[in-house]
Amino acid sequence: HDASILSFDIEIIAPYQLHAMDCIGLCTSPEKAICIPFFYPRQLNFTNYFGSLEKQLNVFNALKSLLESDVPKVAQNSKFDIAQLQAHYGIKTRNLTWDTLLAQHNLYVELPKDLGTLIYMYTDLEYQKQLIRTGQVKDRWVYCAADAVANIHIMQGQYKEMKEYDVLDHFLTITMPAVEPLIEMELAGFPRPYTQDKILHG
Repeated sequence: HDASILSFDIEIIAPYQLHAMDCIGLCTSPEKAICIPFFYPRQLNFTNYFGSLEKQLNVFNALKSLLESDVPKVAQNSKFDIAQLQAHYGIKTRNLTWDTLLAQHNLYVELPKDLGTLIYMYTDLEYQKQLIRTGQVKDRWVYCAADAVANIHIMQGQYKEMKEYDVLDHFLTITMPAVEPLIEMELAGFPRPYTQDKILHG
């Protein structure tokens, strides 16, 4: 809660229809990150990492308190992570300050915006995508934490370029404030004025 910035990244167990977050990476500086696991993703019975629902609930409540705090947040493609957290876990992330994907769109609309590209453009880090394919649970956790670290490094590089190209104010005052209402619209959906029966039979 005392951090000046908090980067976060979630991993979802496939198939995605399960909406099961098996771990989350949290990072508060370019050198400091953790991964909190909730389930063992490679086991069909989705074993609880903490051994009991009570312990797991305590961790979820602490995570909820942190993500709903005033600490500025940064994420890559935040709409996905925030919508998942809110829709399936009741965690309403507050004070999202920076989305590295959206920042890239503001800077270079014609370029790719995936995390691997951004790591290559703005950091000296090695992209850890291969770790998620090893089948080893610990590798998956390292990958999750590494993504959270990468977000902060990327944000620092993007911040410098946005100031140089004079688009920082637009990004912070126009682009980022639009994220929350767009997520709310996506989660709420929209009413259907006509049912199929009315369309077919007037």
